[in-house]
Amino acid sequence: MNQPKELKLQFIRIDRGISRFNHDYYAALGLPITSSPFYIRHVYLSIARILHPDVYGFSDEEKEIATLYLAKLVNPAYNVLMREEEHRAYQGIFKLLAKRLMQKSRNVPIHSKIACELMMTPNAGLYERSVAAIANVQYQSIKTILEYTAQISELNLVYILYKEGYQYGAENMPPVLMPMSPTKSPQPYSANYPTPPQKN
Repeated sequence: MNQPKELKLQFIRIDRGISRFNHDYYAALGLPITSSPFYIRHVYLSIARILHPDVYGFSDEEKEIATLYLAKLVNPAYNVLMREEEHRAYQGIFKLLAKRLMQKSRNVPIHSKIACELMMTPNAGLYERSVAAIANVQYQSIKTILEYTAQISELNLVYILYKEGYQYGAENMPPVLMPMSPTKSPQPYSANYPTPPQKN
């Protein structure tokens, strides 16, 4: 039975991290927000090859879903990030979003363990390694794309807040982020990520 097109598109919704407030085009491509245009293009082409409907092994239903991901998630992200003026304006949104969240003192839930760890010990190297670890598996299965994209969007949100001076738990800081995953005291980065998404 064929569903109306608008019903099929609802499953692409991501409600975590930056995606909770705005499109997270970097997360859609599995990229840190520090990525260069050259790297953005390289990653886009590899994802486009994976999601191409003629890829071996996809069932008819998976081909349809892959085509939707390509058309509604991946292509729009690439189009914005590769147009210089739009890219610059989009980068400006991050600064505004971080400042707004810090002023409103919202407890934004952070679900993934990897983003909670970045929140506790924020630094650029950990952020980029964490995004790269998830991006390596992000498009390996149609069923897990949205979960991994949401994890990257959470990392992106933690990072933009960190760049604006937010420190989780600091006495003079508003309660902007709320960890939903158990966290331990800060420890060195370990590459045990990402954990498989939980099944509902």
